[in-house]
Amino acid sequence: MSSTELGGGKKPFGLHSRIARLENCVSSEVAGETVILQLDSGQYFGLNESASLVWNALSQPRTLVDLTQVLLAEYCVEGEIARADLTTALATMEHHGLIGVLKDDIEFGVVPHRG
Repeated sequence: MSSTELGGGKKPFGLHSRIARLENCVSSEVAGETVILQLDSGQYFGLNESASLVWNALSQPRTLVDLTQVLLAEYCVEGEIARADLTTALATMEHHGLIGVLKDDIEFGVVPHRG
């Protein structure tokens, strides 16, 4: 997913906003942790277990509702807490250029993630 296919917002994630990995990132499992290289900045990011679960779920665009369900299926936590923590994690990923929100519901020929 290129940044030109994404909304320009820094708006909060809507429940049904489709969230996608950006194509300028590659990821790999290293010593039980997901490590992501953001190719434009050259920065590496390490994800903990729950963030790795979200990253792996984003192999295809997903909504906040979908991602919350992924976390609820794995962890014993209340839905509102899971959604709040997820929103914070997604905002951090978006800030670092790892993910973005699709502009609308039209598929733009999403390029599969390379890692």
